[in-house]
Amino acid sequence: MLLKLLIENKNEVVPREKILQAVWGYNVYPTTRTIDNFILSFRKYFEEDSRNPKYFHSVRGVGYKYSGVKSSPNQAQCAQGVPSFLLSVAFYPPYHQH
Repeated sequence: MLLKLLIENKNEVVPREKILQAVWGYNVYPTTRTIDNFILSFRKYFEEDSRNPKYFHSVRGVGYKYSGVKSSPNQAQCAQGVPSFLLSVAFYPPYHQH
C-alpha cells in the first residue's frame, strides 16, 4: 500500500500523517520509524545506490516523495515515468501459494 500511495502521488510530497492514515488506518498508528523502515527497504530493493536515492526521497519534517524516472529509450517504463518493474510490485503484489 505504501509503494502504491507514493507512485499515485508521483512528484508530490506525501505527508507522514497521510501515509499513516492511508496505509495503517486512523486508529492504528505504528511507531514513526515504521515508515522510515519501509522507505529504507524500498531504497535497498529499487535504488542502485540506496544512500543517494533517485526514486524515493525524504522531505525532512514533512514526509516522502517518489520522483519517478527520466525518459530514456533504453529503459522499460510504463505510465508517467514509472518503471515497469516498480509498477508490477506496487499494483500486482506476488501471492504465495502453498
